[in-house]
Amino acid sequence: MKKPNNQQKGQNEGPENERHIPPKFYSLSGMILIGIIIVLMVFIDCPSQNVVMILRIALAAAVAVYTFHLTGTLSITLHIGIKATAGFGMLIAVLTITPTVYGTSDKCQTPFVFSIYLRDSVSGIPIKDTGTILVKGEDYSQRLKIDNNGSVLLVRIPAKLRNTTTEIELDAQGWLLGNGTKVSKIKLIGPDTSLIVKRDNSLCCIYGYVEDSKTERFLSGVTARIGDDSDITKANGTFTIKIPAQSQSESYRLILDKKGYYHKEQDVFPQGHKEIPFALDPILRFNKF
Repeated sequence: MKKPNNQQKGQNEGPENERHIPPKFYSLSGMILIGIIIVLMVFIDCPSQNVVMILRIALAAAVAVYTFHLTGTLSITLHIGIKATAGFGMLIAVLTITPTVYGTSDKCQTPFVFSIYLRDSVSGIPIKDTGTILVKGEDYSQRLKIDNNGSVLLVRIPAKLRNTTTEIELDAQGWLLGNGTKVSKIKLIGPDTSLIVKRDNSLCCIYGYVEDSKTERFLSGVTARIGDDSDITKANGTFTIKIPAQSQSESYRLILDKKGYYHKEQDVFPQGHKEIPFALDPILRFNKF
């Protein structure tokens, strides 16, 4: 008998050697896909209407495919038309039922609140009672004072701004946002967010000069002190006190001392490079006759 050649053998045995994916694979894949979609439905906070519709359709399609292949997993032989009908029925059923159990929740339709915490980049300490924050979004604007906790609480934010990015503007003398400007963007996700701020050094220094209140002559050798920082006036009576970033504020308590003159304390406010004038009263001594 003539032996079949390799080509004839391959042609005869080809259909028998084809690999068939077992039905259990489709069923298992369908179950995993259904699980992933359900997890997304549970953990996506306040989804938009478009996201809700996409997840509903994806879940319905996954359930339909799973139903179609389920009979093969259970070793039940059914006509393909019956399996297709069952899958299509599950598709319609899931699309019909899901709106009653899944959608944008009530909290997504009502205004919400959001907190912004400001932290100093040098010390990590919040800036307190200093300036305001302006938040601007679509059909929404709020300017709030920074409170004693270094934060602002935004109230009645429209639901449509949830999980969106909005612009904020810092108005606080001596401070910049972490990006080196007064303006930045934040995402309104969750209950709050933290922003890093830093000094712009506009409050770094106090410049001044001291003179005798009687003679109006400049006084040298006067000790000018703010906290632990000090300087001594030169021949022309001038002094400069530089304040470290962690100690800068909108006002300082200045102390002036010189032998032969009355001690003086005064609140001062940074004025750029402008010199602030001061006068010390001499201690008058009377001769005894």
